Amino acid sequence: MPRPKYKSRYDIYARILKFCEVPHNITSITEFCSLSGTTVYKHVAFLSSKGLLSKIEVPRLRKPLLMTTLKGLRYLKYYEKLRKLIE
Repeated sequence: MPRPKYKSRYDIYARILKFCEVPHNITSITEFCSLSGTTVYKHVAFLSSKGLLSKIEVPRLRKPLLMTTLKGLRYLKYYEKLRKLIE
């Protein structure tokens, strides 16, 4: 997904969800999205509270991994349809 010049909240949500189709930790999400840690934590907390992201505990890792849920994949599908509609 190409990086947009202006990142709306919904663009950031989609970017995080797309990246987390394969489980990643919060640090790699922060680097991928080019956002501050505080901002990423805020967005991840929101997406998790809405059931779009789930945490996966891995015993040998200190931090949980985050993965997009089925509901998150549906969000991505609708997000792409909307982007195509307004382009």
